Amino acid sequence: MAGSSQAVLIGASDGNCYIAKFFDAIKRPNALFNEAAGYEIYRSVGLPVPDWSCLSISSWMIDGNADCWGPSTDKKTKPRSGICFGSRFAACPPQHVYEILPSPMFACLRNQEDFWLSWVVDVLSRHCDHRQALFVEGVNGSLQTVFIDHSHLFGGPDGSEIPYHSIAQYLDPRIYFPPNSAMATRLLERLGRCNSDILWRKLACLPDEWKNPSALHSASDCLNRLSASHLARSTCEELFKSVETASSQEVVKCARSEQFDVAVTETAFTK
Repeated sequence: MAGSSQAVLIGASDGNCYIAKFFDAIKRPNALFNEAAGYEIYRSVGLPVPDWSCLSISSWMIDGNADCWGPSTDKKTKPRSGICFGSRFAACPPQHVYEILPSPMFACLRNQEDFWLSWVVDVLSRHCDHRQALFVEGVNGSLQTVFIDHSHLFGGPDGSEIPYHSIAQYLDPRIYFPPNSAMATRLLERLGRCNSDILWRKLACLPDEWKNPSALHSASDCLNRLSASHLARSTCEELFKSVETASSQEVVKCARSEQFDVAVTETAFTK
């Protein structure tokens, strides 16, 4: 699969296909913990994510499939066998699945507001990469967003990255429609469903090798922030203002561009 996480598409003994990610204790020590925690946090506030499972991948499977030994053609990196993270593969024919949508297709999204909630959750969770999502086709051409890839939560795969608000956005900012107070109320109500005690118990059940002091501390800090209603409210307000400011600047830019076009046309006509 594409990306830097050395992910592979595999078929598992339960009959399903998964995007599998291997444990890397040196370069990405927190990645699998972050993935599992992110899926559980998203699910707790009603954000759609694929099902996930712990996958047991044997050494003979890795030895017999050198294509999963990393993206480099010069020096292959053999992944570790053992317990890996698996995200259920979303592309199930005859459904179509898209990674990128042209803006006119945003009207087909059944859950476009979820991008706002995802952004708030990611900021509170110190997400250090652009939000990734898939768009799964449903009946009558409608589309359902499914959020994927949470390895950059909690300061990234090694916990050392510095987050900032705009990096946690989806790459096409046009998907964030103008906010209003009614939406803010809905977002805060959904954030209030997050039960930190239940989530912490689920994280405690993850494989021991995925858990280390850095990952556990970052997750605990995140759950405390998600449970603080005043932080959720202030984060919503800040993100709303950032989009409104960006929209205003875009309007000014377009107006200046139109004035420039007129001036150029008049000059050309005069000459």
